[in-house]
Amino acid sequence: MSDLSNNSIRLQVLTFVMTIEYNGYEYAGFQRQTATHIDTSSCNLQRSNKKAKKRTSSTIQHEIEMALQQYTNLSIATLRVRGAGRTDKGVHATSQVAAFDIPIKLLNIDDDNSICNEDTDKEGDINKEKLSEHCIEHLQDAYQILNKHMSTKVTTDNDKKTNDKKNTATRTLIDLWQIRRALSTRLPTDIIIRSIRLYTDIYNPFEPRKRIQCKTYVYNLRFRCLSYLNDDESAKQSYCTSGSKLQQQLESSDTTTDQAKLHSICSSGPHLLRRITDQNTVWLSQWPLDPSLLHQACNMFIGKHNFVSFVHKDERKKMDIKDVDDTTSNAEEDTSSDHVIDLFEFSVHIQSEEEEDKSLPPVMNATFTLKAKGFHRSMVRLLVGFVVDVARGKQRLEDIPILLLDKKDKERKNKIIDTRAGESLDSLKVHAAPACGLCLAKVEYEHNNFL
Repeated sequence: MSDLSNNSIRLQVLTFVMTIEYNGYEYAGFQRQTATHIDTSSCNLQRSNKKAKKRTSSTIQHEIEMALQQYTNLSIATLRVRGAGRTDKGVHATSQVAAFDIPIKLLNIDDDNSICNEDTDKEGDINKEKLSEHCIEHLQDAYQILNKHMSTKVTTDNDKKTNDKKNTATRTLIDLWQIRRALSTRLPTDIIIRSIRLYTDIYNPFEPRKRIQCKTYVYNLRFRCLSYLNDDESAKQSYCTSGSKLQQQLESSDTTTDQAKLHSICSSGPHLLRRITDQNTVWLSQWPLDPSLLHQACNMFIGKHNFVSFVHKDERKKMDIKDVDDTTSNAEEDTSSDHVIDLFEFSVHIQSEEEEDKSLPPVMNATFTLKAKGFHRSMVRLLVGFVVDVARGKQRLEDIPILLLDKKDKERKNKIIDTRAGESLDSLKVHAAPACGLCLAKVEYEHNNFL
């Protein structure tokens, strides 16, 4: 007898875990915007026109639910699609994790885990949902694969050597490509399912946003290297370290003596940086940047800090309102601690493109990599945006420790700012990088309960 039938907690659903790639340019993010409609008749809806359907109001989750509804004939509420990351509008993914459920009672499985041809619904479900004929065989096969895996696990727990051999053999035989292909044919071409796996922990339901060990985001940026016409290294150094002066030069419309020292192509904007393969996945910087400052700025953010200055503007507004309403110090401390994150990695890899005209300042492709257990909304884009502001002279490296101070250290912030003549906290405003360059690259879990 199998482990599934012997368990005191009988398996209620089959949970399928998908690894998904998508280009988010034409979508309003991952999460569905409308409320869940418990309507089994909605499964008969068809995607009328794929080109017309792909509007900014559409989301990745909505497209996946539509494909699953057409494939399984089940409602959105039953499928319960959920993702590991709620990527914003225009953000991409190469390894988004999403899951959906299939109730076991709809698979026509007997108590002894054998497949019967007749409907065995003994509970008289008023919704009377029924799987479509072209998917039930694939799903029954998936159930048998899980059942066999659990039986092997129970049998081999008493024999470690046999367990190693059988477990390896079982995993090599698993292939849910039929389900993956069926869904892929129903999805737009800019959403790709790279793999589908079975979740094997029957005691703890799988929630993609929980028990995450590490999330990895990458951000792609292309820019022109900050270059000068003269060869005076001392003059070059003075421009790189004087952020306010550099910003005045970059934004000035006058052709002054100092402005002439900056190579004219550095002020040409992003148009010369475009490539046919970009596909809205790269931020083309309109400013020339200092590559060395990118590296230095990234390194200063690594570690456990309070990133309250790098949260979405809507969340900052809520925090400001709460600070006015709350009078106790405990409430303020709790709000501040919510934004403490251990940033494992914040690195940048920079590679120059080959130019036919060697006299021109080089074009650089930068790939930022950020790793942590989790990120606040827009946090990655805000961090990259600030680092770019440092590299173009808008902000300073010494501003970073100030921004990482807790909210209760506002007085300390003000004292630091007061020492700078004519400046205020407004000078430390953080601007988000565009969504087009951001990509969810990897999601790692504390467990490996996938088959």
